[in-house]
This record gives sequence, C-alpha cells and structure tokens, in this order.
Amino acid sequence: DHNPASGISRVSREIMASMLVLGWPKRPRLLEKLIGEQSDSILGNTDKTAFMCRFLKPLPLHRRVVVAVPPLAEFEKGFSLWFTKVTQLAKELTVPVIILCNQATGDTVNKLIRRRKISVNISFVSVGSPGDLIPLPLQTAEDDLLILVSARKGSASYLSVMEVLPMRLENAHGTNSRIVVYPCEFDQ
Repeated sequence: DHNPASGISRVSREIMASMLVLGWPKRPRLLEKLIGEQSDSILGNTDKTAFMCRFLKPLPLHRRVVVAVPPLAEFEKGFSLWFTKVTQLAKELTVPVIILCNQATGDTVNKLIRRRKISVNISFVSVGSPGDLIPLPLQTAEDDLLILVSARKGSASYLSVMEVLPMRLENAHGTNSRIVVYPCEFDQ
C-alpha cells in the first residue's frame, strides 16, 4: 500500500485483528505528525484497540506500571480489554500497578478486579481532571512503565485536552518507557 496508515487498517481488517500494537516515533516532530495524521487515519479506519509503544529498556527491568486513565474511560467498549492486557503484563513482570483516575473509574476498576479475580497488586491515586494526568502527579522513576489511556474523537471519554496528552507525556517523561492506549469503540 502507498499509504502506511491505510495499509495497516486494511491488513488489520483482513486478518481480523483484535488489537493493534504500533511503534512510537523516535523524533518529537514525527510524533506530532504521527499523532496528528497517521494515527488519526489508522484510528479512524479501524475500531480495534491500539497500543502505541515506546520501550527504552527491556520489559523485565521495569519496577512498576503507572496507568493514567481519563474520566468516563469505563464507558468505552475496549475498557476491559486494555485493562486485562495491562494486568497480564504486570503479572508477567511481577510488578505493582498504580492507576491514576477519578473515583467513578476506580470503582469500575475494582468491580472488574473482583469479577475477573485479578491477583495483581493495584493501588489508586485520585485525579480530578484529564489535564492533571500529565505530567504525572506522583514521583516517577526511570524504571516505571507509563501508560496513558486516551480516546478516539467522538467516543464516550473523548475530551479535546486528550489530543495533547501524548505529546505532554513525551516531553515530561521522555526517559520512561511509555504506551498510549486507544480503546476500541465497538464490541469485537
């Protein structure tokens, strides 16, 4: 395909992928372009959960997973999918998970933990608004894996401030490995 974004979208439909794992661009200007154009195109043409990843060290060297979750994220169809993947990763790495979210999202996470019998050490930090998520309102170390849950335009948890959070994550926590998650919008 001449256009990488449409090629990724087409192939994901052909193979009936349940989620996409994309690399994080290495240059900040390219990140702005990718998040602005390429990822909008990929996210607009697929309804799969997408993980945009940048690992600066091998996964086993991380000491904890810090997840920033915006308000209303629990209303996305892909909420339980990305949460399950994050807890599976933490379980494999035997590291704790810290979730930054509001009270309502935290309550939904606790219900999901009980329903799925998740046995990972999970703690919560209360955050009021999505603009307060990045830079992270807690002390982070270079061996933390940072995960930002974002949203597609038009979805239940989408707010315009979400568009700048991946760039803020890059600027404020550039020495950390990081993932930006875009949950699917429809049942798969």
